[in-house]
Amino acid sequence: MRRTRVIAITGCLGFGLLTVVRLIGSEALASRMDATFFWVIGVAALVALGSLLATSETLEILSRYIRSFKLGSLFEATLNQPGTESALTGVEAWNKAKLSEPSENLTEATLKQLVRVDSDRLRQRLEKLGDELLKIRGSRLLWIDDRPEKVLGERRLLRALGVMVQTAISSEDALVALRMDNDFDLIISDVQRIGETFKKTGGIPIHEGVNFVVYLRSHYSDLFVRNIPVVFYAAYDWPRLVQFTRPAMEHAPEPLISNSVEDFVVKVVRTLALSRTSPITLPAAGKVATSVTAPLEGESRDVE
Repeated sequence: MRRTRVIAITGCLGFGLLTVVRLIGSEALASRMDATFFWVIGVAALVALGSLLATSETLEILSRYIRSFKLGSLFEATLNQPGTESALTGVEAWNKAKLSEPSENLTEATLKQLVRVDSDRLRQRLEKLGDELLKIRGSRLLWIDDRPEKVLGERRLLRALGVMVQTAISSEDALVALRMDNDFDLIISDVQRIGETFKKTGGIPIHEGVNFVVYLRSHYSDLFVRNIPVVFYAAYDWPRLVQFTRPAMEHAPEPLISNSVEDFVVKVVRTLALSRTSPITLPAAGKVATSVTAPLEGESRDVE
């Protein structure tokens, strides 16, 4: 954009200099610089001005309200001529194309991945998501399921869309992952698996997925983790899925539920896109010093 402005300003100055030369130059020189040449200069100057301003509102004003440009008896050009209007329209289209070029390339790459989806229905639903598919590239999610091989297709699809998927087969594995790195945009969980979290939440023992999310929402010390969006993905019929996940629904933010691949993938994409557009919060005071115990004999320990 900066280079475009420099070129436009340089062009305007050059055209202005030629105009001055025409006005004060010798008659021999003036005879060669006829009105046609000045008309070309005028059109080029307007195109450069449009590129400099680079807004659709400015171009509309130039083409709609400024009908002519006249320099004494030497030169006159009207902006309602087809050539001039086409030039102004071209400037606007060029600027829009430059602004959208990365998105178009990224969309093309994403659509190439969607070709791999063997479900026409799912592929059509994904294609309708548009810009949301662009936003989720680079997202990170934690997928908790004691049978990860059963959701291999869904995981591969999300990776093809640019989402980094980390798996955990138990609540214990998930806690280790969250303690090592809490930077996740989404948590996906099954509903039914074996675990011990019900002892802390009072939930149904076999519904470890729900119990774990309730624990994160109500007991986990890291506020960021407590607020990570959650999607439950299970094969129950809808009424039972709603019933089984109700304890987690009582804690904000309320999780989403899904029992079909088409609905699930769309909800994941939209949740990730929303998460990726949320503000990034940084601590005002910078990094907080870590509390440590007294070092053992012969051991030195520094605090950053």
